[in-house]
Amino acid sequence: MYGSAKPLAPAAPPKRDGFTLVELLVVIGIIALLMGILLPTVAGTRRQSRSLQCASNIRQLCVAIFEYAADNKGRFPSNLQSPAPGTFWHYTTSAGGYVSVDGPAKNGVFTCPDDVEGAKRSFAMNAFASSAADPVIAGLIPKRGNYWGSNARDSSRLILIAEAWSGLGNDVSGREPSNLMGYRGTTAGQRFGGGAGLSPPVNFGTVGLANSELPFVRHRAAHSPGSGNQPIGAVNIGYADGHVALKTNGDLVDPDSGRSTFDSIWSSWDWENP
Repeated sequence: MYGSAKPLAPAAPPKRDGFTLVELLVVIGIIALLMGILLPTVAGTRRQSRSLQCASNIRQLCVAIFEYAADNKGRFPSNLQSPAPGTFWHYTTSAGGYVSVDGPAKNGVFTCPDDVEGAKRSFAMNAFASSAADPVIAGLIPKRGNYWGSNARDSSRLILIAEAWSGLGNDVSGREPSNLMGYRGTTAGQRFGGGAGLSPPVNFGTVGLANSELPFVRHRAAHSPGSGNQPIGAVNIGYADGHVALKTNGDLVDPDSGRSTFDSIWSSWDWENP
């Protein structure tokens, strides 16, 4: 056959230079959806990481206090203003000398990553664990509890050190809490913020008024009903047996009665005055 024609090839589709507007909007929507799902998870993981670092620091300080007690006939550190320059549990001349040489430097073992900006110490010692305390505090101890040492019974519940309100000091010297806690209020539950809590509220310096010895705000969940310095949230506590745990206000105080649940105790006196 002559000149048989070949079939025509199908026309090539027109070349596309990019996404259509609809496709672009769909992609943006998917990305936004994924970010909405992942960001809270990432934020929660970061919060948990900071809380774990805080707990690790408390654990190291508990060990330091135990080592001090082992070298001092089972007596925990004293906390005294006089004779000058005084001696407190975190000083390098006391239990602080048993931790890293940086001592209470900013962001060191003495701080919690979730504490206020510029904190150089985030923790305080339970006054009832002191081998001695200043008269203003020691005068309250017999009325509100009793001293205990490293051989105390029920050590898994006894508070040794815990997170505290870092409202003393300034941006130059660094922020820190009082050296001791646990002696305010008239019941154990009040110290945890149960009922009306500490009444009247205590002025904890730059952080303002609060009605609990413990800063539950420091590890408060993102969607917690608490606000400001309300005793709603969670704190890390180091105990006399050496373990550390993150405790919520619900763990420590009964919301109906305002009394201690005895999950954690300041002293054996708590059983009589919850």
